[in-house]
Amino acid sequence: MTLLVPLPTTITVFLSVKVGKPHGESRTYAEPGASFAIDIINESHGVLRLKVSERVAQVVQRYDAAHATTKDRSTLLFDETFSILLKPAATTPQAKYTVIDESNIKDIVKVAWNNHNKRNSGGDFKLELFVYLERQDRSSRQIRRSDPKRRAELAQRILSQDRQSQPGPSELQYVRTVLSQQLIEPDIVNLPENPTVLQLRHIDHECAALQSEREARLAQSELDYRPLRLMVNGSVVNQLVNIADLRSILGLPQFDLYAPYRPPIEVAAPETNMHDIDHE
Repeated sequence: MTLLVPLPTTITVFLSVKVGKPHGESRTYAEPGASFAIDIINESHGVLRLKVSERVAQVVQRYDAAHATTKDRSTLLFDETFSILLKPAATTPQAKYTVIDESNIKDIVKVAWNNHNKRNSGGDFKLELFVYLERQDRSSRQIRRSDPKRRAELAQRILSQDRQSQPGPSELQYVRTVLSQQLIEPDIVNLPENPTVLQLRHIDHECAALQSEREARLAQSELDYRPLRLMVNGSVVNQLVNIADLRSILGLPQFDLYAPYRPPIEVAAPETNMHDIDHE
């Protein structure tokens, strides 16, 4: 008869990061496994997942650094949706590893503990956890397709950041397109500062200044009376004159001739054309 040994409060977790898909036949480790302790009674699945996530992120960082100069330039794809698999017994094949979550973690740990106690060899108990990450060749695909939905989303996220000055239309269009093509999560706080961005920023500044000038002149041109300097008894006097009357006296059309921009205005054609003596 086998005596049931109570599960200890603090147990050792042995975490391994393997290259491949869960429940496959991977034999490749990203690096040798490492151990850490966890209070299985008082710490929740969320705490365990956080500890595993921090360690896996460090493994991925070291893996990418080690393979940055190699021929394949491979990277490990790691995101927050990763799964943690537990090996319940020493002889359990990879295809039968159990994915642990909030609902089954207590039960599956007890199963692994009981299986360990049934072994004749004994030894210290370790909770064997595995995280599987797929490998991707960075040299073959550095960018992804930029679609309108993602560009619009990035533009909104960029403009929502609190910064000293927001990018103008031309700069924003370029930056959001570049960031939308990145495989990794783009940095929307520290935007690119390459020569193209600086040129587009200069264009945006010039366009903004020109637009301000246009708006000021447009507002001025819509006034019926505008100031005019007159010389009276040797002194300059500012007088408001009716612009429409002044244009009629001078034989000028009723619109601003030197405005930076104005909408098309219908101009009355002359009743009779001038006699063309140059092309007879």
